Amino acid sequence: GMNQQQINDKTKKATGFYVTPQMYAPKGVDIGDGVVDASDYIIAALNSGHPVRLPVPSVKYRVTKNLVLNGNVLSGECASPELYGSSKLKVIIEFDDVSGNAVKNINTLSTIKNIWFSQKDWSTQLNGLYLKLYAYFDDCLFTNFNGYGFYANAAPATINENPFHSVFNRCQFLRNAKHGIAIYNGANAITLRDCLSRWNGAPSYGVSPTTAGVWDGLYIDGYNADFPASSTKMESQGLLVTGGDWSYNSRYGQN
Repeated sequence: GMNQQQINDKTKKATGFYVTPQMYAPKGVDIGDGVVDASDYIIAALNSGHPVRLPVPSVKYRVTKNLVLNGNVLSGECASPELYGSSKLKVIIEFDDVSGNAVKNINTLSTIKNIWFSQKDWSTQLNGLYLKLYAYFDDCLFTNFNGYGFYANAAPATINENPFHSVFNRCQFLRNAKHGIAIYNGANAITLRDCLSRWNGAPSYGVSPTTAGVWDGLYIDGYNADFPASSTKMESQGLLVTGGDWSYNSRYGQN
């Protein structure tokens, strides 16, 4: 009984559909106040299979569980990282008492945009991002992690770790305890465009290094890779680095 215009309108609504974590939270509960545990609501939104958007402005989601991405589209709808200093332009996912890897992409392509990922304190060992399979990241920030900002490796195919052809556009990796970016054991053809990886090798939470250390902005190691421990040593190939800023780390910018 619909005319063509009504059909077109409904089609536009369907193709533009997305969910928010707020849709899964109890009515009247502010899950973006940085206090309420938003973990289950974010995970429910990701598991819906629909694109997920996090509203603005000035939202902080407290998360007490690891976030696993599997073919998700996740957007913060906020300004690019260089404007995160403004209190009105940031969407933060802050990990509280979480260990291991804060964010992990496991089985298929995910796309993540405009989100600030951080650790609340250094009470646990936590890496910002572990890329098991390929993903696209635009204008994201990984900061203050008590581990790597981001790491990837192409381990033997038996455990299916193939982050090949992942792309990072204008992403930042700042003040992490270890390497800002670590690419081990293959992890072929990752592209870094205009990224920043600075002040890594931080001696304590949120503090920039002031003395020489052993951590770099971008660290690449295939032959001697021991993470994960493996007898298979694969040199890193096809890494593309365009522009960016790799200064002020405790050791080298790029190593």
